[in-house]
Amino acid sequence: MKRIVTLPIIALLFAACGEKEESSQELAPVSLSDDVKVTTFTATVSVQFNGISYKDLEYGSRGLLYCEDGANADLLFQAWRNGEKNSDCKVFTQGSTTTSGQYEATLTNLSPDTEYAMCVFFKSEDGSRIEMSGITHFKTNQFAPDMATGKATGIKHYSATVDASIITDKNDLNLCTPGMALSMTSDMNSSETSFILCELSNDGKMKVDLNNLKVGATYYYCPYLKVKSTGETAFGPVETFSTLSAEDMKVDFGLPSGILWADRDLGAESWNEYGVCYAWGMLKSYGTYHNITADLYDFMDKNTPGYTDIGNEISGTGYDVAHYYLGGKWRMPTKDDFVELIEHTTWSWYRSGKNEGMADDSYSVISNGTVSMKMGDDRRWTGTVSDETKVCRNEYWTADVKPIWYFWGIFSEESDMSDMNYILDKLKTVVVRELECAIRPVWDPNMQ
Repeated sequence: MKRIVTLPIIALLFAACGEKEESSQELAPVSLSDDVKVTTFTATVSVQFNGISYKDLEYGSRGLLYCEDGANADLLFQAWRNGEKNSDCKVFTQGSTTTSGQYEATLTNLSPDTEYAMCVFFKSEDGSRIEMSGITHFKTNQFAPDMATGKATGIKHYSATVDASIITDKNDLNLCTPGMALSMTSDMNSSETSFILCELSNDGKMKVDLNNLKVGATYYYCPYLKVKSTGETAFGPVETFSTLSAEDMKVDFGLPSGILWADRDLGAESWNEYGVCYAWGMLKSYGTYHNITADLYDFMDKNTPGYTDIGNEISGTGYDVAHYYLGGKWRMPTKDDFVELIEHTTWSWYRSGKNEGMADDSYSVISNGTVSMKMGDDRRWTGTVSDETKVCRNEYWTADVKPIWYFWGIFSEESDMSDMNYILDKLKTVVVRELECAIRPVWDPNMQ
């Protein structure tokens, strides 16, 4: 390495990741630190200004000149001193200065694995005095953060938990976005990949609860770090898991059609859990359990902005949310499917307690004498048909609406456990496709 010198007014404390170039002026030896603190996207220097008052430093300008080493740094920096502008010569004037003349600055958004040249400058307020140090060279690190991917835990039908870690310099992390990548293909650059933003713990760890997953599906996941300024993304090791199959959901009532019913509502992990409610034709739930607004619902009517006409029958199509999540031969039931179920089974109602308003546990039990299942979503509401009759109203979407169908069960309470009457509305005159209702999937052996 060449002898390292500079102007008498500046003592450089940052040097040595490369070589220093001597100035043609008469200079004094300077004291230097071991190196510039370099990361993938940043370089930090600490400089002691000597012979310049703090007032001059505050009213004047001080900072760094830098460029990629492909350019002629000495000529570029001298040209800047002479008042010439060149886009290859970058000027950095941020940083902090103490009253003793200690200046510290961090260059950011540098290119990874790139060589740079840099010098320190001071320019007086009126521009009559310009001082520059010698040139130092450094190279940024490669963009290769230390990432690890943990095994998936708590795997269910619609959910799983994954964890990972990202270890990188804090300065670099501030310029990047960390997260978890999730895909149904092993290629994380695929358009199917979802990027889930995450916050890292102090030791660089993250844990993500994945929900609304497809049933019986294989997923690939890994941590990622995305550069905010360029979009460049580094991926960690890819791991995989498969959600639970829907086979354990099937209930066979021996129906003439051969159709099997799911023992739980769509989105529920077990028969005694609530499912997820959806507006008709929607693959996303907004969790309202009531009417969603027109700006969220694309199938309202032809006068709605963004309206899409999906017809009156969506069973097995791309708008069938049961088929979307369960796949295979699973679909939303039709009105005829509900009629068949009602005609070949008996229905009774169970309600725990006699509290007014929403029941803590209120549902119907459907049975053919051999097998049975729970049906009913008491989140909708409990109301009254008359002053004497308490009811629990359970609503399920059918796949065919001509123009508007949905199964509507009104279950009258005569005692804690009683037979129930049901009402199947044959035609609703009010447009309610935007109403979020429960979905009870069916498995159709004849589905193509």
